Amino acid sequence: MLFQFQIPKLLQSLIALATFRLGTHLREQTDLLRLQVRRQSRLCLYSIQRYGDEQMQSELVNNGYGRVMSLSLCTAEGAGEEHDKEIWD
Repeated sequence: MLFQFQIPKLLQSLIALATFRLGTHLREQTDLLRLQVRRQSRLCLYSIQRYGDEQMQSELVNNGYGRVMSLSLCTAEGAGEEHDKEIWD
């Protein structure tokens, strides 16, 4: 039962990290770190989507995973993420 309560919080955190400061560019090093955090967060979410059961799929939808994927594709061209593997899969 405890596991079920932790999953939505995990998904919320990963989704927040996957979209963290999109479009904000300060310094190259900071931008690269943010890009890496977003990519790794999306990779975790993708793994949950791919290997999760029906309940996990529902949790992803309820926590905004569709928005993450949409933003990933929409920002890929202009935010330095054009080499993301997700776009080609």
